[in-house]
Amino acid sequence: MRKFVTITTVFLLSSSLLAACGSEQKESSSNSSPKTQQVSGHKTTAQEKGTDKKAQSKHKKSSANSKQLEINYDDYQLKDQKDYTADFTDESWVDTKVVIDKVEIDQVAAQEYDSANDGTFDVNGFVRLHMSVTPTRDINFYPTQGTAIYNDGQQQEATGNESWDGEIAKDATKDGWISFPVKKLNNVTDLTSIRLKFTADYDTDDYEDDAAYQDYDLTLDLK
Repeated sequence: MRKFVTITTVFLLSSSLLAACGSEQKESSSNSSPKTQQVSGHKTTAQEKGTDKKAQSKHKKSSANSKQLEINYDDYQLKDQKDYTADFTDESWVDTKVVIDKVEIDQVAAQEYDSANDGTFDVNGFVRLHMSVTPTRDINFYPTQGTAIYNDGQQQEATGNESWDGEIAKDATKDGWISFPVKKLNNVTDLTSIRLKFTADYDTDDYEDDAAYQDYDLTLDLK
């Protein structure tokens, strides 16, 4: 009888220990499992899409107030701008068609400008002309190396940051802008006329061909 009681007691103790170990393993396994994070969602808003009109309006106002003009890799703070639609055509030299269709007057905050031949000086603006040229023979055409004379007596050389001109083939059309600095510009309407001077030529073996070289001298009246 004593042997039976002892064996029974040992069996009960072993069962209790195994049950306790199993419970601890389950609890440990439960505690070590990764926690699940919650994710919330919503319908994509107009602001997130980039279509928020109020946000766009604020951005446009900010951009307009901080608009800059780049000349010769330098940025100039643009204060005011006036655009003119021009209707100027010249075909006086060997039927080369020269067209000026746009004139832009830019007033900028006073800033130092580094010119090609006249050193550095402060400017208050720039004049920009849009030109196209179509020759009837191969030519060399250099308006971006030209000179502008304004109605107030200022004379300035082109900035030289444009390079669309030069050699132009027969019947080809090339176009681009020509920019000139303005030292004094209190208002974009101060300039009422622009005189433009530049050169052109074509290659020839005829030394008596007087038409081989052309000095352009054009005047634009701004109204």
